[in-house]
Amino acid sequence: MSQGQETFRYLYNTFRMPIYGFLRRSVGDEQTALDLMQDVFLNFIRIFKDKEIPDENRCRMYLFRAARNILINYYKSSYNRRVHLHDDPEKLAAPGSSSAVEASVIGADQKERAMRIFSDLLQHLNEVERNALILRFEHGMTIEQVAEVLDLSVTTAFRMLKKAKEQLVTEGKKIGFQPADLEW
Repeated sequence: MSQGQETFRYLYNTFRMPIYGFLRRSVGDEQTALDLMQDVFLNFIRIFKDKEIPDENRCRMYLFRAARNILINYYKSSYNRRVHLHDDPEKLAAPGSSSAVEASVIGADQKERAMRIFSDLLQHLNEVERNALILRFEHGMTIEQVAEVLDLSVTTAFRMLKKAKEQLVTEGKKIGFQPADLEW
């Protein structure tokens, strides 16, 4: 295996889950997110197969920017139809005992419910605001990195993140969902 192949394999293993998570939250569909993720990495390999591969941080920025661009193309595509089916399983009620296992199941159920509500709340934001929040809080990017990926000024990214968080809090309060319900 060549050095380039090893590097590509390392980058794929390092960034596939963050890229997939970003795409999954953006499109709301697992299979579509996997398809888009494959496109991101295929484009990366195609572009850098005969070029020097940048450092890991630059690769991360490039991959997220490529994912954003692929999302833009996906949303502009005439083949795209936004259909969201949300399962709303009944909340599990634990019998009278309070064992640690039951507590962890209830905690996991509450966290899953909170994540579903949070995903629904994200739909109240425009695509750029939604992507900015996901990059900042789920993927731990700095405001400067978010600005670079989304091709915005740092000031604009900061203001957008602040406005988007405020909008999420407002929409959440309308349905009784408090930001503390979900740890980010």
